[in-house]
Amino acid sequence: MMRDQRGSRFLASLGMTVKERLRMTWEWLREVSGDDAYERYLRHAASARVTLSEPAGRAEGSASLLTPAEFYYQRMERKYNSKDSPARCC
Repeated sequence: MMRDQRGSRFLASLGMTVKERLRMTWEWLREVSGDDAYERYLRHAASARVTLSEPAGRAEGSASLLTPAEFYYQRMERKYNSKDSPARCC
């Protein structure tokens, strides 16, 4: 009976290890693909103590958080409309 309990705990620990590995792989994939860019932006902003303000009241150059839509719009603008961007076709 003792042997069965140890075996069950061992199998349970393997299951947790597989779940942890899958979670870590998923986080890595999101980071590599850029899917977690907004979350990383928010973490960076929190460490820099940036505050969220109303988009309409935002002054040019103010230190306020972007909404997800604003963040992704600016990201696409930098990626595809930069003069030095290799992603442009023309």
